[in-house]
Amino acid sequence: MDTEGAAASISASISVIIPTLNAAVTLEAIVGALTAQASPVKEIIVIDSASVDGTAALAGTLGCKVLTIAREEFNHGLTRNVAAQAATGDVLIFMTQDALPANDRLTAELLVPLKDPRTAASYARQIAAEDAAPIERFSREFNYPNVPIVKSLDILDERGIKTFFFSNVCSAIKRDIFIELGGFQPAIMNEDMLFSSRLILSGYKVAYWPEAAVVHSHNYSFI
Repeated sequence: MDTEGAAASISASISVIIPTLNAAVTLEAIVGALTAQASPVKEIIVIDSASVDGTAALAGTLGCKVLTIAREEFNHGLTRNVAAQAATGDVLIFMTQDALPANDRLTAELLVPLKDPRTAASYARQIAAEDAAPIERFSREFNYPNVPIVKSLDILDERGIKTFFFSNVCSAIKRDIFIELGGFQPAIMNEDMLFSSRLILSGYKVAYWPEAAVVHSHNYSFI
């Protein structure tokens, strides 16, 4: 692990993008945590799918740039592309409406691996919430260990499809490279892994950086 931490990060302006649907219950805490980051956020863009709980109005009150789309137009890849087109930061941080920064160093730590010119993207560790069920806690610890890894074509034979694992629950992508590759593909799911595979197959690197962390878990029933 880089003990210099955020001191070794690149200097970059940051745009945070959050797709939302009826997110009023979580949005204020997330925006509050993002505006208190040690590495400042330039703008927070909320792209809202016609919420009925006042999400869009709340986001505006909190100082976010708000975009709205019809609910039936939502697409995991294309919706994020629309928000990215409105972004002005050097680095795009994609988050979900239920991912809470674990501390005030999330954005700074996401930038640390991006100091390598060939590392195009990074993604954060996901920590289970205190009320998470055991199976959910195990899933987070298994998929998001406290060990960093930089993934590239060099490890493809060793790790296979796991090389492309990537998560937009909390990820950072250099905006110029995002544009270069045409953004996310139209997808109803896994737009993040599809983009990661394109990055790696194009010769770029993707970093999993557990020093950057969000609290994110679900207590789903078996059904």
